[in-house]
Formats: sequence, C-alpha cells, structure tokens
Amino acid sequence: MQPYFELQHSRTLLLPGLELEQLEALARSEVWVIGLGGLGAAASLYLASAGVGQLHLVDGDLVSISNLPRQVLYGMRDVGRLKVEVAAERLRQQYPSIEVATHGEHATAVWLEAHLGTAALVMDCTDRFASRQAINQYCVQHQIALVIASVVRWEGQLMVCSPRLREKGCYACSFPPSDDSSHAAVDAACGAFGVFPTMAGLMAILQAQEGLKVLMGLEAEPDLLLVQGPQIEVSRFKRLRMPACPVCSEGAARA
Repeated sequence: MQPYFELQHSRTLLLPGLELEQLEALARSEVWVIGLGGLGAAASLYLASAGVGQLHLVDGDLVSISNLPRQVLYGMRDVGRLKVEVAAERLRQQYPSIEVATHGEHATAVWLEAHLGTAALVMDCTDRFASRQAINQYCVQHQIALVIASVVRWEGQLMVCSPRLREKGCYACSFPPSDDSSHAAVDAACGAFGVFPTMAGLMAILQAQEGLKVLMGLEAEPDLLLVQGPQIEVSRFKRLRMPACPVCSEGAARA
C-alpha cells in the first residue's frame, strides 16, 4: 500500500460504515472502463481519485474538437490523439500509484472474449445499443458486475447489473436485443441530437459512485434511474429479471 494512503482517504473514512479494509479493496480492484467519451473520461477520473488501483481504458476513437466541452480529460492540444492514450497520461500524472492499461480498439463481442478476462467491475460508457448488449452478455456469462450509463440532450439513464442483483435482471431484460432496430436511430446520439456538457458529467459521477459502491460491498442502486433536465428530475423504474431473457434466464445460462 502506498505511503499516506490512509491520510489521503481520511475524509472518506469519516463516513459511518466505511472501513479502511474497503478502501484497501478498491486499491486492489481491476476496473474496465469501456468508452472514453463524456461518461468514461469523467468516470475514470473519479474512480482513480477514489483509490481504484487498476484501470483498463477501452476506446478506439481519437479526440476531436467537438469532444472538448464535455470530455474533461482532454484539451485542445490533444485533438487527433487516441483518447485512451491521453486519458492514461492525465490519470498517471494526477495519481502516480495507479496502474492504467490502454486498449485503443472498439469493444465488440469477439474483442471482449479475447481481451477482457475477469474484472472486478465493468463500466459501460459506450453510445451504441449493440455494444451495450455485447458487454452485458459477457458480464452475465462471467459473473462480473456492470454499471451502465447513457446520456443524450438533457436526459441520462443509469443501471447496475451484478450477481448480487440477479433478481433485478440484466440490461437485456429491460432493453431486449430484439429491439435493436428501434435503437438504431438514437445510436451515436451526441452527434445526432446533442448533449448538454454537464449532463454528461452528472451521469458520469453517478456511474462512478455506483461502481465504487459495488467494489466496496455497499448496496448498489436496484432500479433503473432516469435523470432529466434542465429542471433536474429523477425517476425510478423497478426492474425484474425476465424469465425468457435470452441472456440471463435459466435456459440461456445452460445454453
């Protein structure tokens, strides 16, 4: 453990119910952040600052000038560079003890099987319906906790799927893969419909918070959350595992 670790996180340790052992568990955790846009850039920063010891950053995109209002790890001088390389540099500069691995590729189902392995947590910060389905399926099959967030215009969604919330179902229970055609129009929603810069940051912070709660063994958010602006409203939608889900049902598990 790095020197001054307990002092660094002393304010966190003041909270009732939090112990040094939970923070030490964070320092041993391996987290994969898939997508380094407005969500992933901010979420990875908060995960690192909170004490997560190892981050894998996955994204095949380059920094563009239109990213800068909401993707807080990048600046004007980074335009044209791989997002994962810039993000890793920034995180290592601010938190020298963290281990950061970069993967300058897009996370397809084939790529996930070949590279991801068994993480403590996956953060889905992507903007493609098909990518979310592939990540969800991998995490269900390998019993990995998954925190999913999305944002478009003034609206964000947040969902936690994990073995501890098995009765709540997986992403495919709430958003069946058969609905793929209906989601095609909203894929890459930032480019199609826009997004308010701080709305991406708000959802990223909520996503990071849920990820940290999972890693520390705290009770994660069981509902699907819908956050709407510009006048902030939070709506909760109860979730249940679908008996015929093609990903997490008993029949799917045996296939």
